Amino acid sequence: MQDLSSFVQRLSYSAHGHALRHSIGYLRRAKVATSITLLVLGVSLALPAIFGLFVLNLRNFDVSSEEANSLTLYLHIDVSDLRGVELAGEIQKRPDILYTNYISRDEALETFNNHFTLANATDTLDENPLPGAIVAVMASNDGDETRIELLSNEMKNLPEIEVVRYDLRWLKRLNAILTLVSRAVILIGTLLVITALLVIGNTIRLEMLRRSDEISISHLIDEEKELATRLIKSNDLGAAKQLIMSQLRFVVHIARGYSGYGLPLADLIQEGNLGLMKAVKRFDPEKGVRLISFAVHWIRAEIHEYVIRNWRIVKVATTKAQRKLFFKLRSSKKRLSWFNPEEVNQVASDLGVKPEVVLEMESRMSGQDTSFDLPVSSQNEENSSSPSDYIFEEGRTPEQLLVEDDQRSNQHEMLFTAMNTLDDRSQDILRRRWLNDENKATLQELATEYGVSPERIRQIEKNAMNKLKQGFSEH
Repeated sequence: MQDLSSFVQRLSYSAHGHALRHSIGYLRRAKVATSITLLVLGVSLALPAIFGLFVLNLRNFDVSSEEANSLTLYLHIDVSDLRGVELAGEIQKRPDILYTNYISRDEALETFNNHFTLANATDTLDENPLPGAIVAVMASNDGDETRIELLSNEMKNLPEIEVVRYDLRWLKRLNAILTLVSRAVILIGTLLVITALLVIGNTIRLEMLRRSDEISISHLIDEEKELATRLIKSNDLGAAKQLIMSQLRFVVHIARGYSGYGLPLADLIQEGNLGLMKAVKRFDPEKGVRLISFAVHWIRAEIHEYVIRNWRIVKVATTKAQRKLFFKLRSSKKRLSWFNPEEVNQVASDLGVKPEVVLEMESRMSGQDTSFDLPVSSQNEENSSSPSDYIFEEGRTPEQLLVEDDQRSNQHEMLFTAMNTLDDRSQDILRRRWLNDENKATLQELATEYGVSPERIRQIEKNAMNKLKQGFSEH
């Protein structure tokens, strides 16, 4: 038992390996699908690298605004411009300073006057109130707060420098942004790699499922062909039943497409089943067509016939062309709603018919069945009326025709019964004298035929008529 289990397991591994090799071979043969898969894989691997380079460049970018990566050193008011230039040169010699720029008191005042609306107020002062300043751009922009604090403290200890300014809030925001972007890059890269793996795995899985479906369909086709052959050669009703039962779900699916005609779904399914039975009876497996492909036309034909037959009391479509127009026009009407002349011409052109035919069928489809005797709804039930109350026929009504036909039938029956009470000669004389509309016989003709006088024929006729009247009176 254990050997059998291990054999089955090895067989399963072998089958999966064969399917995997076939799937990889399919990827090699399907160049378009494989190219798309490789493209997804390449994009998935390239995007994290691109984001990584972006973060690296973001960390090492050269800030265009000096305030973003520089110290502003404000000198004491009494420091001369010459000493300020010398001090800027000394500071620039430091290894942690890239370069310096000295702003004299006059330049500071001019800049102030150009940028502020209250600049004219400085003209009232006796002397320039602004100190000179040195802008020291740092050599490194890694955002190390500790290093910047140490440099700021060293600058503050210089006797000529009064105030040192640096925007640490911007630095913190930059570090937060860099941290967030770094995490986003890691997350996006991970998701893209997982996506690439899922795409490749799903491609292989779909190919394996396709192969499995092909095998299942092949088995179904073989079984379907065998059952159809048994039905044709041996008239095997069991095979016919299996063929019908195997396709019933398709009948339900097709019938649901006609549920918008206001007819019961169960009836539509039943009509579709009749079409399926007809298709099974006429199915030939040697034609190379599956049963459902052949049967769908029969199923639709039966449902179409049922819909047209029951959609209205009076048929709206009788010819083949009208039936085709009925279903196509209904779908066009759903798409276009109400027709205008241009849309009528468009539908007629699409369906290959004249615009007059489209208008006639549209009017038939727009009409509704109305009961001849059912009262029309009214707020006052006593005054409600039906079409039979105001639609009159100039000739005789159906009720009158029925009464007359019934009376005529009764009279014929009474005449036949009364005639049977007469002898043959009397019956013949009455028939030829009164019941033969085409060529009535005269008394002389009957007298010559029977070898008696015309007076005798008249007497026989009179006696026969009296007996008939007596027979009618008894009934």
